[in-house]
Amino acid sequence: MRPFCILRVDPVARGCWFAVWDREIGLVDYGVRTSRSAGPHRVVLQKLVDRHAPDLVLIESSSSTKRRGKFLRTAAALTVFSRKRGVRVARVTRRLRRGDGSVATKWESAVAIARAYPELSSRVPARRKPWMSEDQRMNLFDALALIENYLALERERAAPDTERPLSPQRPQVKLG
Repeated sequence: MRPFCILRVDPVARGCWFAVWDREIGLVDYGVRTSRSAGPHRVVLQKLVDRHAPDLVLIESSSSTKRRGKFLRTAAALTVFSRKRGVRVARVTRRLRRGDGSVATKWESAVAIARAYPELSSRVPARRKPWMSEDQRMNLFDALALIENYLALERERAAPDTERPLSPQRPQVKLG
């Protein structure tokens, strides 16, 4: 049986931050893919879906984002392209990314994720001051946080009374 693979894409101005998670391996790939062409998102998304052949693509719900115009076009393009390839698409809200409220900031969430995925520890940006813009690397941790929260919901649905880890090779992300 083929392992369950999730692709999470976080569109930005000229490309996408992404994370790929596999049930047996854990974190498979992550990073940012950019394009200089007129339709950068379409090209980048096609390459990501073709390369990783995910079973599920996670997209942030359009009702939970302030980036309405371009985000809606990108999400629609990814949805259509994924479904043409027979890949399930799940839309999740921004609230899901926050989990049960135990993480106060996105930076604390990034630190918790870096603890679970040591290879990402060098990518955690410094804590920002209120007047600073958000570091672009936070998009990577947003993508991983959304995957972790989706998997936590799936575990609750599958076995509400028992804990059954999906990936025995690494510990689950402990937030808070």
